Amino acid sequence: AIYSPKCAICNQDENYSHMFFECVRLRGYWDEVKHLLSQSGINIAINTTASVLFGGNFYVTLAKYAIFVSWIRYKDNKELLRNHNVLYLFTALTQDVQTCKIIE
Repeated sequence: AIYSPKCAICNQDENYSHMFFECVRLRGYWDEVKHLLSQSGINIAINTTASVLFGGNFYVTLAKYAIFVSWIRYKDNKELLRNHNVLYLFTALTQDVQTCKIIE
């Protein structure tokens, strides 16, 4: 595949802030992440690009990891990337973390 500086989903310039926060595909994702975390008693501010890019919270990092893994996995197939459920991957990752905490 040939690299393009444009987002595979919305065709805007792709950079870190776009990839992890500003893309139209992610607008609801961060709200859902906040909601899922708040159900577990974890309340964090995820409302600006800076809070996502530079936030030191473990779960924000895990949520960004889910975005990154999805992008790497589907970057060459725009249709799959558009339809991939990043929130599902985040949920699976957090369940793995909870399982590890129980085992400890």
